[in-house]
Amino acid sequence: MNYLVLTAGCCAADIASFYGCTLCQSFAPNHCCVITPDRTPFCGVLNWHNARACLDVDPMGYCFVIPKGECLDPDVGCYSGVEKAIYERSNRTIKRVYLYSTIKYPMTSCGCFEILVFYIPEVDGLGIVNRTYKGKTPLGVPFSTLAGMCGGGVQYHGFCGACVLYLKSPKFAQGDGGWDRVVWIPKDLKMKIADAIPETHFHLIPTEEDAVEPDELKEWLKKVEHPIVKKFWKDGEPQPIQLPGPGELWPEDKEED
Repeated sequence: MNYLVLTAGCCAADIASFYGCTLCQSFAPNHCCVITPDRTPFCGVLNWHNARACLDVDPMGYCFVIPKGECLDPDVGCYSGVEKAIYERSNRTIKRVYLYSTIKYPMTSCGCFEILVFYIPEVDGLGIVNRTYKGKTPLGVPFSTLAGMCGGGVQYHGFCGACVLYLKSPKFAQGDGGWDRVVWIPKDLKMKIADAIPETHFHLIPTEEDAVEPDELKEWLKKVEHPIVKKFWKDGEPQPIQLPGPGELWPEDKEED
């Protein structure tokens, strides 16, 4: 499925509204998907155009309009209208959302996501794991454990569900450094999304056949001169981020609350 076909002629900067979907609140009470031309929902079933059509057919259904409001930070995807809508639709539990970040204020994850993007502190990078991968991730646990930990509608800094199609978006992980921050993908998923990974990065991102343990992963990234080494590490060493707990604000934002 081609991302560009789904969103031809439309991007977030060109429109006044996004859409939201609360279908998964039956099992994730505080979860709400934000659907933009640059980000499809976690399940991969809808896109921005489909959500608009669903609303036309069933105005009282699960889909609803989210006025963008003011763009507070285009890099991470922070919009005043989105934050207002998410706060109301999450039973007033989620105050801040960055649409294009996994590390900081990610969207809540429901449970039906196709893939999970996760932060690996030992290398200060992002890993991506799909539901069909049964092996261990660099965090020492499989997909099922990670999904159980961060699903259910909790805002878990450093973890965010997504659909495979989102990896083809030009906004993928933009707030975290994009593909420069991606350091691990299972082989089957990597081959499936080969056309989404920049050609300059494809052979630099290891799979489970190259490295899984954090120490091995660190050495691999150094050996192949992955962009993360120069852009995010300091003097050849990772600088792990201390993530807040689930649902917590980052320290610099607590005074504003």
